[in-house]
Amino acid sequence: MASVNPDYPLNQPTGNIYLDSLIWGGSWSDGLGGTTHVSWSASVGQLYEEQPDVVGDGWLNFELNALKNALKTWSNVANITFTQVPTYAQSNIQYYNISNSHMQKIYDAGFGQVLGFHDVPDSAGTEPLYGVLNHDGVGWTKLGLQVGGMGFNTLVHEIGHGLGLAHPHDDGGGSSVFPGVNSPFASYGTHDLNQGVFTIMSYNDGWIKQPSPLIDVSYGLAATPMAFDIAAIQLIYGANMHYNTGNNLYFLPKFNGSGAYWSCIWDAGGKDTISANGTHGNATINLNAAPLVGENAGGYISHVDGIVGGFTIANNVVIENAIGGNGHDQIIGNQADNYLVGGKGNDVLNGGAGTDKMSGGFGNDIYFVDQLLDRVVEPSRLAGEADEVRASITYTLGAYLEHLTLIGNGNHNGTGNNASNILKGDGTNNALYGRAANDTLEGGGGSDTLDGGSGADRLTGGQGDDVYYIDHKNDLVIEATNQGVDLIRTTISYNLTLNPNVENLILLGKSNLNATGNSLDN
Repeated sequence: MASVNPDYPLNQPTGNIYLDSLIWGGSWSDGLGGTTHVSWSASVGQLYEEQPDVVGDGWLNFELNALKNALKTWSNVANITFTQVPTYAQSNIQYYNISNSHMQKIYDAGFGQVLGFHDVPDSAGTEPLYGVLNHDGVGWTKLGLQVGGMGFNTLVHEIGHGLGLAHPHDDGGGSSVFPGVNSPFASYGTHDLNQGVFTIMSYNDGWIKQPSPLIDVSYGLAATPMAFDIAAIQLIYGANMHYNTGNNLYFLPKFNGSGAYWSCIWDAGGKDTISANGTHGNATINLNAAPLVGENAGGYISHVDGIVGGFTIANNVVIENAIGGNGHDQIIGNQADNYLVGGKGNDVLNGGAGTDKMSGGFGNDIYFVDQLLDRVVEPSRLAGEADEVRASITYTLGAYLEHLTLIGNGNHNGTGNNASNILKGDGTNNALYGRAANDTLEGGGGSDTLDGGSGADRLTGGQGDDVYYIDHKNDLVIEATNQGVDLIRTTISYNLTLNPNVENLILLGKSNLNATGNSLDN
């Protein structure tokens, strides 16, 4: 059985303002090391000697099940267990379920109805600690106590206090306050990090970018410890490295209603996937874990437009794969080797670091490629489809891909395939090579080399001293004035009067060819 340790982690600040704001200063300890074992009871009857008329009512089955599930959300992520015991004397924490009228007699928060409160394991806490819930409170219904409802959110929040966590908006226990936060409600702070999607300990429910306002207390709220909470509670008790160790599939909610809520993924191993399969809105899936610093410190939000629910990913968690839905999705990978699937719609897939495989599926998809071994797979070419690769490396288009755009500043080269391609350079010196069919090549800035290959090609060099290769009578070279000293190399007879802004011409091969200059110094 555990006991209160009022001194840990009171004198051990982390140096991270967000975690130091959430850590109250005390904790539970059973003195054995490893897993901390906390006992609890669902209590009835009188709470305080000095208030004999304040009593806890009995627990209904759905209320008790909700309490058990809420406790489990914390043991899932931290090295702590909860055991229900039959007698009050055996319990570290006694949970009471009281009426609103009784709640008003013992607790006045100064702002409307109190949904619950919880003693904190610090020097002021005398065991057993009390966790007290208002069964007349907003959301304390069978639907509201479902995972994702307001009643369930209240339980998870209050249990956080019972384990040693503070609010992000006050200095309880001597904790810090989130940067820029100056009040409990509607004060989101620097980078809007004081909200439920980033910490269950916030009073600002959900996510400010979600459909607003919440029209139902049975869904749409945070239902687990979120990224800041998980990091803080793991600093105190250690991480649960036995939870979600297999190959797990995390589905984004398809509809608003029961089952739509915000949660933070804690996953201790395996090859895992976030999926928007079956959704119809535009999905955003970001596989990056919460960095705990910077503007995205609380995590990157994966969600479907219009749906009040989705995921963030806890710090140090690696989710490898993502599957889009039926909308126009944006899928972002992480440092691992990711497999990203777009599904239907015009999708944007960016694998990030690592060796990634990306498949957009149907629609006009955009792929970001930054590694030599990244693979882009388009299963087929449908009429009207035009898929694009944006590469920060030298790249050759694979089958069923139409467009290539070089990005960055690395003097990279781009090569098309046998379709009619659009190839674009960046601001550096690029070489662009078309193949069969009629291609469009645009060099951009820098001194570029443009070779359309066979077919009637359109070549635009842009700024810089550009070199064009011509092999078809219908090849078209476009150069504006004052864009460098340019050169055409041709295997056919050519007349520079067709290109009044190109200075130089070289005939290639052994055929009897003719060359004609223009009004420039050729």
